[in-house]
Amino acid sequence: MYTNPDDYTYACHISTGSLLLARGARARLVWSISMLRRAVHGATQLVKQQQPAALAMEAAPVQSLTPLGSLTKSSAKTADFLVRVYNPKKVEYSFKAKKDGKLVEKVRFSCILLGVDASHYCEACDKTSTDDVNAALEKYKHGTAWRLSGVCLDGHSHEEYLHTSVRVVVDLKRTRCAPVLQGTEEEKSLALAPAPQITIAQVAAIKSKRCFDVIAVVREISDTRTPVGHPPVANVCLVDGTTTNTSKTAEVVVAVWGTENITHCQKHVGEPLLFLNVAAKHAGELELNLWTDRLIVADCRSEKMETLKATAAEAGFAEYRELLTSKHVSTWDPDRTEEVLNQEALLSCCALLQLASDDASVSLPQILQVNGMRLEEPEAGDSVVERTGSRLFFTTLARDFSCSCTVGVSEAAALSLSGLCTMAPFQEAHATGTLSFPPFANCRIRRRTK
Repeated sequence: MYTNPDDYTYACHISTGSLLLARGARARLVWSISMLRRAVHGATQLVKQQQPAALAMEAAPVQSLTPLGSLTKSSAKTADFLVRVYNPKKVEYSFKAKKDGKLVEKVRFSCILLGVDASHYCEACDKTSTDDVNAALEKYKHGTAWRLSGVCLDGHSHEEYLHTSVRVVVDLKRTRCAPVLQGTEEEKSLALAPAPQITIAQVAAIKSKRCFDVIAVVREISDTRTPVGHPPVANVCLVDGTTTNTSKTAEVVVAVWGTENITHCQKHVGEPLLFLNVAAKHAGELELNLWTDRLIVADCRSEKMETLKATAAEAGFAEYRELLTSKHVSTWDPDRTEEVLNQEALLSCCALLQLASDDASVSLPQILQVNGMRLEEPEAGDSVVERTGSRLFFTTLARDFSCSCTVGVSEAAALSLSGLCTMAPFQEAHATGTLSFPPFANCRIRRRTK
C-alpha cells in the first residue's frame, strides 16, 4: 500500500517517546489522544500537589484556650485566653517627676478581666494617651467578651498594689484582642462578676502591705466622721461566717472612705457586699482601708454571693464574734470611763480644780468628784470633736459655788450630759443650737498632767 513518508515523519516527530509509527489521519488522532492524556495527567498532578495544602489549611487546629488562672509571664505569649470586661473606667492620677520634681498629671484606662471561673480575674490597662484611653472606653464595654492572644503584661505594676486573684496586669494596647460574639457558647461560659476566695479569717493573717478583694456581710457601721483635710470616713465591721481558732466568728474593721461608699454600706447593713481593692498595712497591728476611689458592689452575680446571702439570713449568724483588727477601733477616751467611774474619788470643788490646773506640782489624787457642777454647752462655732474627727471631745466652762474653771469633756460625758446616743445627733444638736445640758450634775474628773 502506498504510504506518504511525510506522514511517518510527522507522526514520529510529534509523538517521539510516546507513540508507535502511525500513518496519516490515524497518526494525528493518536497524537491528539496522547496530548489530551498528558494534559489530563498534568492537571491531575497539579490537583494532587495542591490538595494537601488546601486540606492542611482547612484542618489547621484552632489554638486551644487556657484558663485565665494560668496567666503568667511565661504563658502570656504562647496561650490564648477568653475573658469578659468588668467595671471599665478612666482613672486620673498624678505624680512628681524624678527629673525636676514637677507634678505630672496622667490618665489611664482600667478594667477587670474575668475568666470562666469567677475566682480567676486580673486587671487590664491602657495608659498611652488620653485619646487611647477614650478609645478603650468605647471599645471595651462592660460585659463584652474577648479572646486574647500574644498577651503583653504591664511591667510597671507593683505586686503590693495588685488586688486581683491573678496578680498580673494585661497591657491591652500591645495585646491582640478579638471580640467574641454575644450569645455564643464561649461568651455564655464566662463569669459575670469576680468572686474572690479570701475569707475574713484569712484577712487577719496578713502581715505585709498588700491589697485584696473580699465578699463579706456588713454587720455594723459607725457614725461618719470628717477628719480635717480628708474625705468622710466610717468604720465598717465585716463578717462572712468563717471562724477563728476559738470557734468564734471572725470579724474585721475596715475604714471606708468617701460619701458614696459609706452610703452604700449604710443601705446594706446585714447584707453581703463585694469590696474591691481593700488596702492592708501591717505595722505591729493590721490596718484596713477602702479608699474613696475603690469600688463596693451590691449586685454581684456569683455563687459565693448567693451562698453568703443565705448564710447571713440564718438565725444566730455571727452572734459570737472575735474582732481580729484593732487599728480602727477607737478606744481613746480622755475620761477613761470605766476607770473613772469605778475607782474611789476625792470629793472636791471647782476652786480646787483650778488650783490643780494652775500648778501641776499640787499633790492631788488622779480621780476627783464635784457635785452640783454646772457645765455650759459649747458655742455654736466651737469644734466638738477631737482632731481626727473620730470622737467627741471639747473644752467648756464648769462652775459651782466656789468658782469656774475650764474642763475637757469626753464623748462618754458629752453623751451622758446631753441624753443623746451617738456622735452624729450630738453634732446636729450642736449645729442647730438645740443642745442642752442639765442645770446641775455630779461629775467625776480625771486629772492628767503634761
